[in-house]
Formats: sequence, C-alpha cells, structure tokens
Amino acid sequence: MPTALSTLYTTQSDVVALLSTEGVELRQDDDGSGTVSAAEAAYLTTQGVNYATARVNMYCLTRYAASELATSWVVNEWATYLAAHWLSRRRGNPGLFRDEVK
Repeated sequence: MPTALSTLYTTQSDVVALLSTEGVELRQDDDGSGTVSAAEAAYLTTQGVNYATARVNMYCLTRYAASELATSWVVNEWATYLAAHWLSRRRGNPGLFRDEVK
C-alpha cells in the first residue's frame, strides 16, 4: 500500500456526516457480521481519504500549496464527496455522488 499523505483534506468524520454512520458502516462491513473490524474501517481512513486527497492534489497543487488547500472549505467538500464516492464503489457497486465528483 502507498504511504499515507501528510496533508489530508477530509476525514472519516466528514464522510460520516455526508453518508451517515449506518451508510459508512454498511459499505465497510465486508463480511456482513454487523460490526466493522479495524481492517475494514481502515479502507476509508487510509485508502479512501488518501485517494480523495490525491485526486484534489492532482488538479490543484499546480496552483495552490497543500497548506492553502487544507484550509479551504470548498476543498474539504470536494475531498469528502470523492472519499464517499470511492467508498461506495469499493465492492463493485455503482458509485454515489457521481455528479458531484465530475
């Protein structure tokens, strides 16, 4: 797995605020046990949040410093939608928030 990014533009809490606790847990509970293991939760906290940050960086770092992007509420919103979209597609499901991530 790639190294985690040092500056992140969204958090698990932001994604939970968008999708709801149940919405996030349903997308993380791979084994259908009804509980989310640490390994299952790590998909969002490591891969999903890093994916969203990397996508924003790909488009924005040529014009703005990461420190500036990290303080922008618009960037936070973009990254939150990207992370939620990534999480919703993770098991081959159609992605949520398709229009927002375009």
